[in-house]
Order: sequence, then C-alpha cells, then structure tokens
Amino acid sequence: MQYNLLEFLTDFSDPRRGQGQRHRLSVFLAMVIMAILSGHQGLKGFTRFMKTTKRSW
Repeated sequence: MQYNLLEFLTDFSDPRRGQGQRHRLSVFLAMVIMAILSGHQGLKGFTRFMKTTKRSW
C-alpha cells in the first residue's frame, strides 16, 4: 500500500477565512512537516526553509 502525504492532508478542513488562503492548506502543512523533519524550528525557521526550497506551491 502506498501513502501520499498530500492526499492525506487534503482530508483536513480549512478553517481559514478566504482572505488568508494564499496557499492550499495541504501544501502549507506538508511544507511545515518537511521543515520540521529538516531540523527547522519556529516561524523564522519554517520561512527560511520555504524560501530556500525554490518551488512554486
């Protein structure tokens, strides 16, 4: 059986207002999980990780 992180994360409902939905919640959560696994901590670390990833999500 194969597992896909993005498919799993799409099952979560998005509690944000439309104004705060620049990126899909599933993609944002996946990026935070990858940042944590890479050793980053806190918002500054997550931001640094996402900026250096250089992908358009």
